Amino acid sequence: MGISCGSATSCLAAGLGGYVVGTTNAGASWAARVTGFRGSLSAISCPTGGTCAAVGDSDTVIGTTDDGHTWTVLTSGGSSSMSVEALFGVSCATPSNCVAVGDAGTVLATADGGHSWMAQTTHLLLHGVSCPSPSMCMATGFQSSSGVLTGGVLVSIDGGRTWTSSATMFPTASGAPQTLSVWSPATTRMRPAKHLE
Repeated sequence: MGISCGSATSCLAAGLGGYVVGTTNAGASWAARVTGFRGSLSAISCPTGGTCAAVGDSDTVIGTTDDGHTWTVLTSGGSSSMSVEALFGVSCATPSNCVAVGDAGTVLATADGGHSWMAQTTHLLLHGVSCPSPSMCMATGFQSSSGVLTGGVLVSIDGGRTWTSSATMFPTASGAPQTLSVWSPATTRMRPAKHLE
């Protein structure tokens, strides 16, 4: 589940069963929005008032340009050659530039408002992403090795097209606060981009 406000008065919250509620009066009242998506929505990003992208099950990204009154499926792994995984995070620096991340290291990036997407896989199971500009993004996630979970941060300076490992967080033997060390550049495996007509 997630919430995002594209302005001081316009916000959308997304959650289980594709359910979305929205406000256009800074939360004084909320109304349900019908998305047509029946899977769970994990995150939503609204770069401007009324324009949002939400992500969830089956590598699905849905978008709206009218405060959630109508939604369009921008891409879905269930109907492409991409693996069917869940997306857990999305960040849109502008209405055109969005990056979504999720299970199995999935990264989806668009620079044209979702008309076409570049897909790739990283070595981390990604759970969050933040893109303060169209070119700069950071994503966070974890991997498991010999039963030990290791968290990490990936950085992109080209709008999510390529990623470099920036840091890793190792738990201490006692499970106390984590320590931080720098990683060397990661290798990402590119998947064919899905292009929508």
